[in-house]
Amino acid sequence: ASNSQGLADGRAVRRTQLVRLALSFFSQIESVETTAEGILSDSASCPASMTMAAMSIRATVSWRRGKASDALRAIEESVDLWQRQSGDSFDSYPLWQKAWMLLRMQELDAADGAIEALGRVIESSRTEVLVPVYLSLRGWCRLARGDMAGAEVDGSDALSLCYRYRMQLPVPWLHAFLACTALRRGELGLASDCVQRLDECLPHLSLIH
Repeated sequence: ASNSQGLADGRAVRRTQLVRLALSFFSQIESVETTAEGILSDSASCPASMTMAAMSIRATVSWRRGKASDALRAIEESVDLWQRQSGDSFDSYPLWQKAWMLLRMQELDAADGAIEALGRVIESSRTEVLVPVYLSLRGWCRLARGDMAGAEVDGSDALSLCYRYRMQLPVPWLHAFLACTALRRGELGLASDCVQRLDECLPHLSLIH
């Protein structure tokens, strides 16, 4: 009986940690860091999904503090854990985060590799709802390389799929992205329309959260 009680207590503690981890996203960066580091200090007793999330938070904290190398190291650890544990497409967010960081760092070849790896995971699992994430990242990479036509196709296709699958996460980024491409082509009216759509979708998204 004592063993059963111990296991139940352990599960309860892990559930509490997971709730704290989720809620920490709505807190100050110090609270996020404290929660994540607390989990990582005892990762052997935590589910892999929780450890992976904590590593991703560690990466985000480092990134916000301007420590790009530390952030990339942390997110690579999260990606490695994801690949070892499941490689499930719905848990592939560390790979999204790695690709985005590499894009921001202008490491375009490495970003391409991460983006195409994500594309293969989505394709093999037939997780069509995640295709907009892949197209969004690929669009930003194409834009960074100067491929305006390809970037716009990816952005427009991603936005259409977001509405089809009710995938709200990339929608603000896509409106901002299409505004950027319109500005680069000198189409101020279209850019203004994209910014207006961005402004309109933000209150809707805040209600979801």
